[in-house]
Amino acid sequence: MEDLIKSIIKKDGLSKKCRLPHMVNKRIFLFNFLRNNGYGFKEIGNLFNLGHATVIHGIKRYNALNVTNDAMLQVDTEHYVDKLKDVKAAVIKYNLEKDVRKATTVRDLDIIKRRLTNNLYE
Repeated sequence: MEDLIKSIIKKDGLSKKCRLPHMVNKRIFLFNFLRNNGYGFKEIGNLFNLGHATVIHGIKRYNALNVTNDAMLQVDTEHYVDKLKDVKAAVIKYNLEKDVRKATTVRDLDIIKRRLTNNLYE
């Protein structure tokens, strides 16, 4: 899947700093797609040569546009929706016992809680 995403990014020039609305819509769609398939903010940013904060902002913007059924977002990304509809990333499974033994902070416990909520444990 990652090779497909990299080829899309390269073909469409999505790693370039461009604020044209159709480019932004495509980029934030892919941010959201990757995030929903188990990629971290930093990993997504590395694919696009962007920082993790840009990815977080893009995903928030995508969700806001998606809630309002933004017509331009749908038009700009319908090709990607069709191309990626059958693509599923390998879901990473974590070991709950190992994570609990390693947990030393409240943040670690929050991560475990989120992984439990998302059914990411074996």
